[in-house]
Amino acid sequence: PQEMRPMMSSFIMMNNIRVAITAFALGILGGIFTIAVLFYNGLMLGVVSAAVATRSIDVAVSFWGFVAPHGIIELPAIFIAGGAGLMLGWALVAPGEYTRGAAVKLAGREALKLILGVAAMLVIAGIIEGFFSPSMAPEPLKFAVAGMLGVAELTYFFLTGR
Repeated sequence: PQEMRPMMSSFIMMNNIRVAITAFALGILGGIFTIAVLFYNGLMLGVVSAAVATRSIDVAVSFWGFVAPHGIIELPAIFIAGGAGLMLGWALVAPGEYTRGAAVKLAGREALKLILGVAAMLVIAGIIEGFFSPSMAPEPLKFAVAGMLGVAELTYFFLTGR
């Protein structure tokens, strides 16, 4: 319902940020648990999408019409958070010429920058998931918005700051 969307948007943002922080923070344990968190979340999306696909093509299109507008931002954000966690894990496992403490500290500085960007991405994705994704907008419009967001995201990643 329309009146529940602000509350759901906030809940969704907090849940997604929790998943991202979990994937990030568990990296300090060598990265194994970060990979497990990413695998589990990917598996859940895969299982749900497979179950939806068995219903009918219309249900599958509706499902992906819901997921695509926010997922184009949310999924890369979670992957980036996992990558930041793996940076920590790698610094711990293979510190190179640094002590483990120094390597983790250096990796942590870089990873923290990534996590701050991830938090911003997940706030945007949560707003989209709370208000646009569940709207009655037609699926072609939702896919078009997802495509535009994807182009904007890739443009930002590959052209900004160069």
